[in-house]
Formats: sequence, C-alpha cells, structure tokens
Amino acid sequence: MKIAFLSLYTGYVSRGVETWVNDISQRLADLGNEVFVYSGADDGLITNYHKQVLHIKANIRLRKGESLIEQSLTWPYWEILNFIFTFRCIYFLILNRPDIVMPSNGGSQTLIVRIAGFLFGWKTVVVAHAGLGAHEKWNLLTRSDLYIYPSRRAMGWANNLFFSKGLKLINIPHGIDLHKFKKEKSDLKLKLQKPVYLIVASFDPYKRVYLAVKAVSKLKKGSLLVVGGDRENGEIDILATKLLGEGRYFKTKVKLNEISRYYNFSDVFTLPSNIFEAFGIVYLEAMACGLPVVATDDELRREVVGEAGILVDPENIDEYSKALEKAATKNWGEIPRKQAEKFLWEIVSRKYETVFQELLKK
Repeated sequence: MKIAFLSLYTGYVSRGVETWVNDISQRLADLGNEVFVYSGADDGLITNYHKQVLHIKANIRLRKGESLIEQSLTWPYWEILNFIFTFRCIYFLILNRPDIVMPSNGGSQTLIVRIAGFLFGWKTVVVAHAGLGAHEKWNLLTRSDLYIYPSRRAMGWANNLFFSKGLKLINIPHGIDLHKFKKEKSDLKLKLQKPVYLIVASFDPYKRVYLAVKAVSKLKKGSLLVVGGDRENGEIDILATKLLGEGRYFKTKVKLNEISRYYNFSDVFTLPSNIFEAFGIVYLEAMACGLPVVATDDELRREVVGEAGILVDPENIDEYSKALEKAATKNWGEIPRKQAEKFLWEIVSRKYETVFQELLKK
C-alpha cells in the first residue's frame, strides 16, 4: 500500500502528534508499505520512509502564548499556514497517488484532503489527536472514510454525537518502542534535588503544568524537570522560580532521540492534563523506562496507566503532592514496564495495516 501523512509542524516542534507520525510511519514502512510524510520543516531524522519537506516559513515564536486568549488571537495565522501547506501537499499527493492519506493537523487540512480524496481516489483516514471537543467534532463533519480513536473513552464520546452516525469509527491505541524506551543508566549530570519529578509536555493550558509546580513545592524535597515547553517562558517559569527556586526546577528542550535519557534520570513521571488530553504517548514512554506515573484520575488515564501509578484529582494540591511523594518512595518493580508492554508498536502497526487493507477492499 501507499500511505501518506501530512504533518505541518514536524521539524518545528516535537509534540505527541509529531512523535506519532514518525513512529507509525516507520512501523508501516517496516511492514513493506510505501510511506510518504509531508512536513513543514526538516526534523533531521534518518528514516526508512519517504520525506517531502515543503519548507513552510512559520514564526514559531507565535506559539509562546500560554493563555487561551493569546492562542485564539494567533489561531488565524496557524490556520492560514495549514491551508497553504495542505494545498501544496495536494500536488504531491496527486503525483504519488497514495491509497491512504492521513491528515494530522485538523482544520482546513482534513476537509481539503477529504474533498481531494473524493476527486482523486484515495481514502482519508483521521486519527483523533485533538482529544474531546470542537476540533474532533469538525473532523467528524468532514465525513472521512475512517476515524481511528486511540482511546476507548474518545471513541465512546464520538459515537454519542448524532452527526457521527453512519461513520466508521474504531479504537486503536498509540504504540511504544520498548527497544528505544527502556530502563538504563542515564548519563545526565543535572544538578537537581532528588527525587526528580518529570513532565514531558508543552505549556498548552490543558496540560496544567502549573499544578505540578504547586504540588512539588509542597514537598520537603524533590525537584521538577520539564522537557518540552514549546510555549516559552511566561507564567509557568515565573511561578516555578518563585515556588521552587534554584536546584528544584529546570526546563529544557531535547530531540526525540535524546528524550529517554531524561526519563531514566528521573524518579517519577507526572502530567496533570485535563480531559482534553487525547491519549498521552509520554505516559507510555515513561512506563517503558520503568517510571511510575502520577496523573489525573479519569477514564483515559485508567485505560493507559492502569496499575502503573497513582491517579488523583490534581486540582487538590495536597492530594497531588502526597501522591507524588508516595510514588517516589514505593518500589514499583516491573509494573510500569509491563503496562507499557500492552501497547507494543509491533501489535499496533499491524492493526493499522489490517484496517487499511479492509478499507481498500470496499
């Protein structure tokens, strides 16, 4: 099969979506499929799939806004870029004639790919990266050929929407590479007070990183390590500097192939995001490296984390803080790793290939 992915922000940021595009593309290529990834910039990774970089000039500094108001004001800019990027991709899609096209950036991209697929014969498959809410409702309104939901919770939510009737919706979780993410000695030399509580996330409001800052500050010892934070500085850094101070807070950005060093340097992984989290690949990465997880107690996290951590209401700072301390002192053994094993890419990628083959038979 010929399979194409559209990923505007690949090469600019390394969020869950960009990580997923690279991982699933490699696995589908390993299975003998011809895979194309169209991106806005070059991520510098050596891959086994075809890469077409469209060199979209994006002012990534506009992603610095942390508030919903700031993000709303910059939304037209990003949507215009998305529109331009997608139209440029259509030219290459027509030339390569893929069987399956997977738009990953939502908005106008999903609609344009869907219309072009109707005209030129490919199947449009949408994976629900945006979580619950308006973005996924829009994707459903495009009436694409197949919708894949990484969690049972999200698929149940979509099934209950009246305008999803007649659409093909299935559940396939995201995957993890247990060879890439494993427990090993870290060579990092960061001067942080132990235990180290790790967050891998952007500073999008729904990630609620500020709750982790407050919870760690309540502990007598320990520090917060943040990897990511593509929305630079702002209120989170100010709060962390005030409550934690030097030696208890550090933020950095790393390349995808270096991130396991930070998991292995840390003692506990935490991410207190709200219900709009679509899945959370970082939970799998952390558990694969043997870390227990402290996260929000909801249907999604119960599905992904299982018994490999402690689930709480992170808005209750005292409860959240006690859970972090308990997770750091408990001997978790192989529980986190075994939970991650339920999401092997080898299994997940074959599920994708099977549903694609079934879709093309119709």
